[in-house]
Amino acid sequence: MALLSMTSMMLLSSCQSTNDALSRRNRQTQGSLESVTFKTVVKSETIPLNPAPGDDGPRMLVIMAIQNIPSQGRLGDLIQNVVFGGVDSEAYGEKIIADYRSRYQEEGEQALGEDGAFAESWNWEYSETVEGTVLPLERALSGMTRCLIVCRSREYYLGGAHGMREKQYFLFDTVKNRKISLDDLIRKNARMTLRQILAGKLRELAEIGKDAPLSQGGFLTDLPEIPENFFLTSGGFGVHWDPYEIAPYVMGPIEVIIPYDELMSVLR
Repeated sequence: MALLSMTSMMLLSSCQSTNDALSRRNRQTQGSLESVTFKTVVKSETIPLNPAPGDDGPRMLVIMAIQNIPSQGRLGDLIQNVVFGGVDSEAYGEKIIADYRSRYQEEGEQALGEDGAFAESWNWEYSETVEGTVLPLERALSGMTRCLIVCRSREYYLGGAHGMREKQYFLFDTVKNRKISLDDLIRKNARMTLRQILAGKLRELAEIGKDAPLSQGGFLTDLPEIPENFFLTSGGFGVHWDPYEIAPYVMGPIEVIIPYDELMSVLR
């Protein structure tokens, strides 16, 4: 809870997401991104579980920090449909808050004890950022030389033992006005090769031998599937896994970035 509260305050001041410790070793390969300044729409609401005046019971804090990524033209329409569910960034923030307001109060009414008391676990929190970055590519990928990367990060506590973190990437070709899929970037029949390269990078993160099974490093599988949750940097191709996807919660979110020169046989 303390971590989520601190994150919520940071969102209001800087609107920057944090990286997990397992990703820090990869930062030297990321290089710099060409940041484009988009207006950021910040919305927040504190929702009481019991809306009666003067009630000091549990609350839910919702904070949205959403960059107003281009909303006109074909690319804008595509981004709205893919990222924001068909509405602009401001309407998206309002919808998320309204959805959680309804959910929180409805579930709270059902869980209210006979003595009218709620457990500490009903102090819920939800924070979300959506940030856009334009990346010029030194090496054309699938004919693309300029890419818009949209990153959506969520942190939330909705009761239970602990909070959660999630991150999702969306890639768009700003010249051809299209969403980029993994198959747009890698060669046909190259998925197994890419999976093996990713497994090697995960072994490096876990500091286990190059031939050791990933389960020895705490992972849930010895050869993870390639997630559709991928991104590009000036230094390489990256993928992201949320907690529980390939490793226990305690290992946190995991990101791996592979330098382009190690992917010559994989990338188009």
